[in-house]
Amino acid sequence: MVGFARENMRHMTALTAVTEERHTGGGTDGAWTTWWRWPLAFAFCLLAPWALLTRLGEAEGSGDHGWSLAVMVVAGWCLAGILASGRPVLYATVAWAFTYIFMGAIPVAQILSNQFPTTTPRIAEYMVGPAGQAVAVGVAAMALGMGLSRGRAARSLLTREVAGGRTFALVALTYAFVAYSLSKTGVAPLFESRDALLFARNSAWRDTATVAVMTGASLALPLVSVHALVRLRDQQRARGDRARHGIALTAMTLTLLVTINPISSPRITFGTALLSLAVAFGAFRTKNRTRLMVASIVVGLVVVFPAADAFRRDQAQVTAIDVQSLVTKGDYDAFAQMTNTMLYVDRYGDTDWRQAAGVVTFWVPRSLWPDKPTDTGAYLARFRGYEFRNLSEPLWGEGYINGGWIGLAVVMGGFGYLAGRGDRRILRSARAGRAPGILDAILPFYSVIILRGSLLQATAGLAVLAVTAWAVTRPTSATGR
Repeated sequence: MVGFARENMRHMTALTAVTEERHTGGGTDGAWTTWWRWPLAFAFCLLAPWALLTRLGEAEGSGDHGWSLAVMVVAGWCLAGILASGRPVLYATVAWAFTYIFMGAIPVAQILSNQFPTTTPRIAEYMVGPAGQAVAVGVAAMALGMGLSRGRAARSLLTREVAGGRTFALVALTYAFVAYSLSKTGVAPLFESRDALLFARNSAWRDTATVAVMTGASLALPLVSVHALVRLRDQQRARGDRARHGIALTAMTLTLLVTINPISSPRITFGTALLSLAVAFGAFRTKNRTRLMVASIVVGLVVVFPAADAFRRDQAQVTAIDVQSLVTKGDYDAFAQMTNTMLYVDRYGDTDWRQAAGVVTFWVPRSLWPDKPTDTGAYLARFRGYEFRNLSEPLWGEGYINGGWIGLAVVMGGFGYLAGRGDRRILRSARAGRAPGILDAILPFYSVIILRGSLLQATAGLAVLAVTAWAVTRPTSATGR
């Protein structure tokens, strides 16, 4: 697996050799990158694991933390390279940051302390080792997929030109959707709690498929509208025209921040909106800005992510963040769910892609298909007899429960391949002095939702994002290599 990671980092180094001035710098930049990678790697790959082992090594936990420790080291090495280079490989940044924390560091701490999230009790301890091995295999497949993404990058909707008429048609549709949605749920739940807004949506639209689509549209429509207006402004400036539509952009940005706010929106949804806006407004435009944002993403997944759960309930509560609270919080149930996945497949075999069929047909109402598969996190919660069923299921587990070891390799390898191609497009845009395309400014951060799962919960928003981004653009004659 270390070999895969080394090949992946060589590939990312080649990808990031762009000529755009703000991301190349002078001749000393290569030396700076090479020198700084080693202390960063020391911190990620040696110091942090040593701290965990020292702090928790005397606990009465299992000794099956070797695979998770290896995952932590490999992901840390990749993160060190990204941070040192300062290149805007956004998909790789999020993928390796998620892997390092959710599938590496936190599992090591949970296994050593023998403490797992309170939302996933009664972990089958004999499945801890196989779960760690499955995660490691998935990481190797993801790294291989990123490496295989080398080659000719085909033209795609992500490099299409924004059309002014379509953009303002989407803006009008967005305002109409927001007005309709608020007429059904009311305005107050937006500023109460996540539970209050979810209850209001479930009361307004009884069918779960409809709720999923409406929830996805509440993010996709205003977010894509903002990005389309930014791209339209940039296109006007590139042609030498006076940039217009500033009032429209300001109004839509405010609309987005009201409808997707930290009080009533899921943390990852709000984070996706915020970070993608940072891309649109230049936060990744230089090497130092990129380094700062990458560091912020890593810190945010450890500190901000659990703390931002304060508004889930009607009574906001902020709790202290320490190792004890991190290993037992339901926010970090990914590895525990991997053990449940391994236990399910051990007992019943994989689902022969039945769970994936539910993902593909997310838009089909349950009134038409009563036996349509539920999201995998809830499915496993019922299997284990848990009362709390709003659980995640990492992409690793989705692959394994659908197709066993082959499914795991295919799903994680496919994700790595698509992530690598996405970063090629972003770097190609940087080389041309352009901001990333609409979806490439959003999907790297939305991929946290995909990686954490369940996949069914992420699909509706992903589909609406893709359709709306396609709708506001038109083909250009540019091709990429």
